[in-house]
Amino acid sequence: MNPSAPSIRDFLHQVTFLQDLDDQTLSIFASLLVSKTIKSGSVIFRELDDSDALYIVERGQVVISKHVRGDVDIVLTRFKPGDFFGEMGLFDAAPRSATAHAESETALWQLSRHAFEQIFSDHPEMAARICYRLVTIFIQRLRATNEQAREAVRWGLEATGYSPEGTPVAFGRKST
Repeated sequence: MNPSAPSIRDFLHQVTFLQDLDDQTLSIFASLLVSKTIKSGSVIFRELDDSDALYIVERGQVVISKHVRGDVDIVLTRFKPGDFFGEMGLFDAAPRSATAHAESETALWQLSRHAFEQIFSDHPEMAARICYRLVTIFIQRLRATNEQAREAVRWGLEATGYSPEGTPVAFGRKST
């Protein structure tokens, strides 16, 4: 598929971090993307893999999971068409923090860190618009993660019988 075709521009207009870009700027952005088709059940990247790209879901569904221990993984989230993931790979080379795999046959657009750096050097206004949107999305995702962590801690404390008021709870134990 030609990434400058009107259909891909129309699709990219729906992607949250690209909504501030006009058609001409989106065409430039699209020319830096690489199309990837991933078979159902295939791994896109694994936790601890090198991190060097962002992915935009055009078709299908992607599951993001985190290894807990042994053969236990926990599903953190799912991404559907118009969503993106792997954005930390644009900003640093730290290993991937989770595993991504295709839950169904999936079409992705990949933006490499090198292409992102090219946007910064060749198109600073586009870079500023994209970064502003990405920061607002990072904040939303961080708030959601904080809430998940709070709930996990609350559940863990309740499961062990901890009570901040000092009153006995279901298991008759108190942790401090």
